[in-house]
Amino acid sequence: MKSLFVFSVLLTASNAFASEMKPIESYLIDYYRQVFKSATFKTEHSIPDPITEGNINASYLKIYDSAAQLLGYIREVSTTTGCNQICKPLDFTLTFTPNFEFKKLLLREPLTKLDHEDFSENDYAKLDAILIDNPKSFGQATNPLDLVDAVTRATKPAFTADVVPTAALTSFRIYQYEKQTIQHLSEGHTKFIATETPQEAPAFILPDLNGLDVVFDYKSDVSGFKGKVTVLLFFASWCPDCKKELPHFQKLFDKYRNHKQVNFTGVRTWRNRESEDIKKFIERMGVQFQVLSDTPKEQPPYSRVAKLYDLKWVPTVFIIDKNGKIRHSPQGTDFANYIHKMSALIDPLVEE
Repeated sequence: MKSLFVFSVLLTASNAFASEMKPIESYLIDYYRQVFKSATFKTEHSIPDPITEGNINASYLKIYDSAAQLLGYIREVSTTTGCNQICKPLDFTLTFTPNFEFKKLLLREPLTKLDHEDFSENDYAKLDAILIDNPKSFGQATNPLDLVDAVTRATKPAFTADVVPTAALTSFRIYQYEKQTIQHLSEGHTKFIATETPQEAPAFILPDLNGLDVVFDYKSDVSGFKGKVTVLLFFASWCPDCKKELPHFQKLFDKYRNHKQVNFTGVRTWRNRESEDIKKFIERMGVQFQVLSDTPKEQPPYSRVAKLYDLKWVPTVFIIDKNGKIRHSPQGTDFANYIHKMSALIDPLVEE
């Protein structure tokens, strides 16, 4: 039987969590209305933050008017520019149109340059141009410090024309977040990505919560996954939407608990923000399916298996067929029909 490998992604782009619509807080309403004049309501959604250590800027907002019409997107960022010892934190707000185009940069405090001088109007105009024009020279850099001399902090000649003078680090960091946000929003609104050839699920070995290694390898005779349909859930204990999905995933596991051809496994990943003992968390959430632990920061590469699966957000589910091919990665928060919709993806693979 020939099948398509399908990544189904809801058009709402709600990933690690999607909150209910709420009024914008009174202390923020005037600030946001500088860009969205009729901003009234918001919903909160998750976004990965691969730029700042700790994944701390992990949410964005969808902004609506009083009639619940989408006005655009907002991402609040608090970060550094890579020179933590001599530079103050960098806080800014990025705004985007409903079509994911950059709209305007909002600031609660003036930006400053290397000499602690405030940005001038010309500097802000230059920064706007950077965010709109996508400088080619930035393709040579992956970190703000790549743009400056390690000793003098002077901007390297290759980047001088493309940054705010004596503010190369700030210019590049804001640019990084703008482009990463646009990429995420654009990817999140793709309805289906399909290929005639299902991708092979990467093999790995991770410990369970008792420290015993579990082999996930469809080509290995010692792996308990070989020849079974696997429903693989990546989650993080600090993630709000993971906490919402885990009870539903548990109910799905209960349905197939005694099915010999279906395996349910959770992978706890992105562990650097964990604040609760994982065993206590699992017990509190009522989780009874197998849980494995992705690599911690102290054992690099950090979150190795998440990287193998090119994980963009949590929770993420991969449904893998009996031959070890990834066939589905359903996303969304339709918990009312969760078991029915997931079963509709699992059952045909069991029958193959």
